[in-house]
Amino acid sequence: MLNYIASSVKRITANKHARRGLPFLTFLVVGWLGVREFAQIRYDVKKKYGESAAFQERMEQSGRGKKKKTTAQEEYEAMMEKTDLDSWFNIRGPRPEEDSRTVQQKMRDEHRKQNAV
Repeated sequence: MLNYIASSVKRITANKHARRGLPFLTFLVVGWLGVREFAQIRYDVKKKYGESAAFQERMEQSGRGKKKKTTAQEEYEAMMEKTDLDSWFNIRGPRPEEDSRTVQQKMRDEHRKQNAV
């Protein structure tokens, strides 16, 4: 019986696919199980503590509290309050042979002259 086991192990270790494939597959399976266990911690904590006020307070103190949910409409209104859409002017980008700083400065100067008149 021992001879059979020894010959089987010798045959498996001599096989190139078994030498390289089994450690790789073992790494994949063990890695998947490890990631699954670490990811499960998040769900277990949420189930255990839930939405309790004490837990939320502790999370806010540590800087990981709930963020205020805003809608796209609220974001748009806040942006519109900060932005003045009536007093803008267009400055074209430079052509390939032009220097961008000088062209933009020239456009700004022309705009100031037009508004000063």
